Amino acid sequence: MADNEAMIDGLSALLQPEKVDSFLAAFAEKRPLKLRTSRDDFAHFFPWAELNRCVSMDSLMSGRVRLMRAGREVPIDLVSRRRDSGERVLLAEALHLLCDQGLSIQLIGLHNLSSKIAALTAALERELRADMQVNAYASFTRGGALPPHSDEHDVLILQIDGRKAWKGYGGAEARPLKGGIARIEQPSWVEELQPGDLLYLPRGEVHQAAVVGERSLHLTIGIHTLKACDSLSWLRERGIQDILFREDVSPQEPDAAAARRSTGIRQALHALVDQLDLGDMLADRDRRAAPFRPLNLGFFGPLAPRSWVCPSLRRCPDLPSEGGAEIEADGIRIVLDSAERALLVRLLESGGSRVDALLQGPEAETTERALSGLIRKSLLFVLED
Repeated sequence: MADNEAMIDGLSALLQPEKVDSFLAAFAEKRPLKLRTSRDDFAHFFPWAELNRCVSMDSLMSGRVRLMRAGREVPIDLVSRRRDSGERVLLAEALHLLCDQGLSIQLIGLHNLSSKIAALTAALERELRADMQVNAYASFTRGGALPPHSDEHDVLILQIDGRKAWKGYGGAEARPLKGGIARIEQPSWVEELQPGDLLYLPRGEVHQAAVVGERSLHLTIGIHTLKACDSLSWLRERGIQDILFREDVSPQEPDAAAARRSTGIRQALHALVDQLDLGDMLADRDRRAAPFRPLNLGFFGPLAPRSWVCPSLRRCPDLPSEGGAEIEADGIRIVLDSAERALLVRLLESGGSRVDALLQGPEAETTERALSGLIRKSLLFVLED
């Protein structure tokens, strides 16, 4: 990792330490917030060249990439043709022409395509204990990808390149569980994002965006937090372990028997609700968060000194202070020896490190073996220039 590209390994690196509290306050209060940082390396984090690699006929056909103009999806036929063999090919000239006419490109699930984005996603998930999805949006000449709408999840926007104007209209409903297209009146706020700027939008905030100038590239991080209503499904999972909740409800059952069973179910429900613990519910979700599993092929030997290594775990496991350890996540069981556990704890606390910083001192040989072990077990991302 080059000296001029500090890795984004969590909220402090992303927002700068002095602005983390401002973000967390807005996050808790569910109010929009623009943050201007002094970072000038977002373009290195997800450059245009990376976006171009992601746009292909295959990604368009699979739905991972969508072409949008004036809030509507552009048919693939406008940017492709079929060869005599039946193979469909992308027409670069047609795509450029549509860009001149206000095209926007939406790339869905970027955290599954880019190791850098996945590493950032994992770090943010560990800090906020929420599931996340990252999309990219590239817009050209005018307009934006989507019409005025709200989302059912919070969103953190990172402006990578160019400028984009955002308008917010408040929320039609407090704490909505669904998003969608919205009717708008006068905006309650207007912001213009430049490279290095961030914008936080709580779920339900109606918003729209439009490119300023020739082009804009930004990322959206969708933050999916647990809701109070999720406690209903959490309680259901526990309730159905009792045969009482698995019995049929028959309309032929005599009234007296149905009344007795209703009483029994009410009593069981009361007992079940008394067991509700939001801390336990969050811990259960943490255990189900499957780590990213980078393949790390070719990284089993000595690594380049400037390579950056960081954890792929999406939650912080409860690891012992000495000896070996076992990690279980989403049914995956991973065994660590003592040196691997110690190195993983170190990297979880720091967010990541350059390889040459790790391999110093009398324990360098032991650390190098542990590093290789964690890489083979897909518990680390290895990021190179």
